[in-house]
Amino acid sequence: MKHLSAKNKSDPQHGFTLIELMIVAAIIGILAAIAIPQYQDYIARAQTARVFGEMNATRTVLEICLQNNHFALGQDQGECSVGYACSTLVEGAKQDASASCAAGSGVPQLPDPLTTRSAITATFSAAAAAPLQGKTMIMRRKADGSWLCDGAAASAPAKYLPSACR
Repeated sequence: MKHLSAKNKSDPQHGFTLIELMIVAAIIGILAAIAIPQYQDYIARAQTARVFGEMNATRTVLEICLQNNHFALGQDQGECSVGYACSTLVEGAKQDASASCAAGSGVPQLPDPLTTRSAITATFSAAAAAPLQGKTMIMRRKADGSWLCDGAAASAPAKYLPSACR
């Protein structure tokens, strides 16, 4: 004889109740509401760090040009050939007459002619995170030859800038 109070495990009615499913859905929703903005901030910070690295590469070439008294941008003898690497996160055409960047990519911009107080400006492209699009980061050369990432002059939100720029 079967015991009436025992649950039959093969019973097709056995499963989660509606309230249990709603609790799980609510927990997932709360976790997503916290995680998605954090992930978007992480992406924006990673993109500013990448562009900062690209600006530093340009800075190194600019220093070599200044040491060799090559103040005009270009490919000819006596001119500064920056040798840019194109980036999908930056907009702006190459200024040294080298091959142009592919559509949707660009390079940090330099003043022409270069001076000992030059600034490198990177403008974020449409491929960057939404809060960075159209915003800028600026590195300035000081009179003593040192460089400063100018967070005050940058239009990119300070919370996304590398610590050297804040």
